[in-house]
Amino acid sequence: MSKHPKLKLTNSGRLFVVVMLLALGYLGGVVARDSTVQADVRRGAPPQEPFQTGDQRSELVLREILAMLGKMDARLERMEKLATQFSSKSDQQLPMEIRTR
Repeated sequence: MSKHPKLKLTNSGRLFVVVMLLALGYLGGVVARDSTVQADVRRGAPPQEPFQTGDQRSELVLREILAMLGKMDARLERMEKLATQFSSKSDQQLPMEIRTR
C-alpha cells in the first residue's frame, strides 16, 4: 500500500475547485490591474486608414511613378544639354574633313 492516501473528488468537488480557481484568478486580476490611463495626441498628423481600397493604393503608386519619371526626365534633359555642349566644343576643335563625315 502507498504511504499517501488517494484523494477522490466527485464531480461536484471538481466543479467547486474549478470555480474557486477561477474566482481567485479574477480577484488577482482585479487587484493587480492599474487603473491609470495615459494617451498621447499628435497634432497635425493625418489619420491613416488601416486598409485602403485598390484605387487608393493605385493612386499612391501612380503618384510615386509620376514623381520618379519627372526626376528621370530632368536628368535626361541635363544629359542632353551636356552632350550637345561637348559635341559643339569637339566640332570646333576637329579639322574640317573629319567634321563632314
